[in-house]
Amino acid sequence: MKLAVLTFFGALWASFAASQTLNFPSNATLLRETSSAVDSYAMPIGPWVAGGLPVKTEEGHLTQQAWRISATGLTSLQLVRPVREQLRNDGFEILFECKDQACGGFDFRFSTPVLPPPDMQVNLGDFRYLAASRDTDEGAEIISIIASRSANAGFVQVTRVGAAAETVSEATAQTLRASPHPCRQQILRRHFQKLDTPFYQGSRSKRGLRNWLMVRLTRCKLWPIISPRNPI
Repeated sequence: MKLAVLTFFGALWASFAASQTLNFPSNATLLRETSSAVDSYAMPIGPWVAGGLPVKTEEGHLTQQAWRISATGLTSLQLVRPVREQLRNDGFEILFECKDQACGGFDFRFSTPVLPPPDMQVNLGDFRYLAASRDTDEGAEIISIIASRSANAGFVQVTRVGAAAETVSEATAQTLRASPHPCRQQILRRHFQKLDTPFYQGSRSKRGLRNWLMVRLTRCKLWPIISPRNPI
């Protein structure tokens, strides 16, 4: 399995270097895309703290996409790593990266513009965020990535704004596969498809969401740990 993943990433990174478009694997599906010819985006460039988020704001052509990668056993790092490599190859400077609780957990997630479920799903126990920018002949360009996953799929949101942001991403790379961990299989057998439902819907309160997650997640080395000691 490790060899297959390394082979995938090698081919994916090679295609990244030759393109200004974010390339997703062939088993990725674009579920939603919104676009505005002229708009602004306040991109988070630091973790949530009491009082809000530090942001970098740019104006221009704004595009936001939600992608679903159909594969079990993916991690948020597997989803974000090749995108980060492509951005560096394309001349972007990585301004900020974080992982779930280090980002600010619940408060970061719900202070950040995210497309609604089921098109974009964010697992509060396993998501990653990346912010990057670059200067072009047409002006500044900024881009943010949110990567997360459910039991059966990975989800990636791309938000891009600037004079050069018309072409955002497409699915052209090799299929991404990852074998499920035995412990994950045990959880799925116990909870069936409950873990694949959106982690936040409608008017669930913070406390209600925490309790809803706690009854569906069990402790596992490769599975998000939600407990009263590590509140959402």
